[in-house]
Amino acid sequence: MAIGDYFKRKSESKTEGDSSAPRLDKEAQLAAAKEQAAIVDGYIDELDSPEDLLEREEFKTGVALLDVPCFSNGELLRLSKNPTRALWQMGILALSRREPDPELAEPLLALLENVGPWHVFFLIKALEVHAPAAMSLAGEVSFRL
Repeated sequence: MAIGDYFKRKSESKTEGDSSAPRLDKEAQLAAAKEQAAIVDGYIDELDSPEDLLEREEFKTGVALLDVPCFSNGELLRLSKNPTRALWQMGILALSRREPDPELAEPLLALLENVGPWHVFFLIKALEVHAPAAMSLAGEVSFRL
């Protein structure tokens, strides 16, 4: 599905106050996010910083596609096994937009052990939300790196 089709279906599928209106299914959401990730992966090596991704429309659209309740926290974490760098980063950033869940801290910290600096940038954004207040985030991150 082309991203234009996604937005057309999305705008046609829900009317204000109509909770029974059809919504785009999970597979279509993921397919559309993967399309955006493929675009981002085409230029990601040309960027100077992972922070530059936060301003790119394709990246923001991909995060928005994943930042929906139909994706569980576990599903977003499992995107880390995807070889598409941008999809992984979009999933982690989508996690950072959710309500704090201290149970996510350990799985997020575990991911730090096998990733590069760009991935660490997004993991820290998620950890800032989900790490319990009593946890020394700086200590945990430096221990894992």
